[in-house]
Amino acid sequence: MFVTGALLLAGCSAELPAPPGRRGARGAVGGGELWSIGGEDEHGLLAEVWSFDLGDRYWRQHAPAPVAMAWGSVSWDGAAFIVVAGETPDGVSGRVWRLDPRADSWDDLAPLPVPRTRFGVAIDDGTLTLTGGIGPDGTPHEDAWTFTDGVWNEVAPDLGIGGFADVTLMAGDGRIYQVGGLEAAGEGALYQVVSSQLVPVDLGLGTTAGGCGLLDDDTLWLWGGEAESTLHSWSGSWQTPSIAEPAPRAWPLCAPSGDYLYILGGDAGFGETPGPFRKDLWRVRRGDWRQLVDGDGLPVED
Repeated sequence: MFVTGALLLAGCSAELPAPPGRRGARGAVGGGELWSIGGEDEHGLLAEVWSFDLGDRYWRQHAPAPVAMAWGSVSWDGAAFIVVAGETPDGVSGRVWRLDPRADSWDDLAPLPVPRTRFGVAIDDGTLTLTGGIGPDGTPHEDAWTFTDGVWNEVAPDLGIGGFADVTLMAGDGRIYQVGGLEAAGEGALYQVVSSQLVPVDLGLGTTAGGCGLLDDDTLWLWGGEAESTLHSWSGSWQTPSIAEPAPRAWPLCAPSGDYLYILGGDAGFGETPGPFRKDLWRVRRGDWRQLVDGDGLPVED
């Protein structure tokens, strides 16, 4: 394992690269690597692309993205990453790409018909589902879309709870759940997307805007996002394990993969100050946290 930031090669050492701290980056796990795209640091939006080998634990920097971006989405479809831009230097964008990690190539796909940022997204069995978000004029959307075989389809013009943003979507086995976010009705509610509507399942969790989570069999795992770093689970009712790691932050990269959830970076100042932006990487599985990268961006030994 790498613990010092130096890689030994034939008796020589070379400093390992590591991405700087940021917030609003988006990423996903594919091919045994966590990919991080874009984000925002104290100087503005970023086009940087990084991957972290989850087995050997080292960072690798790739060619930059076509544009600087943040607050969009990155999803792994089993062969490549589907990237939706979100916020760019030219404003809110609907651009979509297919990123082939083996070739480091970006191919344009059909753009999202209604551009937005800070939306919810999840992918299951090759179908990407997207809900809500903030449009170029600052208006929150209340619709839902799917993206399959390169085609966008609007499945619901109005999900029935008003406009919303910063929600968490969790998908698996044909089910899609939406939690929290910033919207007018029930910020802490848990909903299931059923027949193009959001059906309340349970209430009372509290605001969880900017959180992330995954569906593991019949249990939902939700990390609290902006308000706290608490991990919640739901299987008929909410439970909260006693361990609260990692340290609180806003707008980190969150990437579900199987029954693991990865959390990278984020804003320790919660938008009140320009940073500091975190560099650490964590993995959680059913309440068991492991730190993979420390606060300096260096891999951690098990």
